[in-house]
Amino acid sequence: MNFHLQSSPRAEEVVYTTLDGQTIKSNVIMIPAEVKSVPEQIRMNSNGTQWRLIIVTVNHPRLGLVEQTAQLFEQSYQLYPNHFKPGSQIEIMVQTEGLGKGLAKAQLVASKRIDIDVWSQLLAETSVVNQVVDKELVA
Repeated sequence: MNFHLQSSPRAEEVVYTTLDGQTIKSNVIMIPAEVKSVPEQIRMNSNGTQWRLIIVTVNHPRLGLVEQTAQLFEQSYQLYPNHFKPGSQIEIMVQTEGLGKGLAKAQLVASKRIDIDVWSQLLAETSVVNQVVDKELVA
C-alpha cells in the first residue's frame, strides 16, 4: 500500500468568502488520497467555476482501500497538472457540517509544518530589548 495512504487524516477549520462576500467558517477533514483518474470532461458550477470529477483512492477506516469521487477545480489542474496525474499523492478536503457536508474537494498535499518554536526562540534572542545597552556603559 502507498505509504501516503497510511497517513492519518486531520481535522482543520477553514474560513472562506462566498461570491456574495459572506465569510463562512467550516470544519473539515483532510484525508490522504491517491489519484486514480482525471477525466477529460470539464464541468461548470452555476457561478461559472470549472471543475472535474476525479476518482481517488482513500484508506477508509473500516473498509480499507476504496475509490471515492472528488471535485478538482480546473484552475488547480491547469496550474499543477503533474500533481494530479494517476498515482499522485493528494489530499481531499471534506466538510463535516453545513450544505457541503460530505463533499470532497481535491487539493495538493499540505506541506510539512515548520518548527516555529525554534524560530520564535531566535526572535526572542535578537529582540530590541536584548540589544539595549546600559547608559553607564556607553558614557
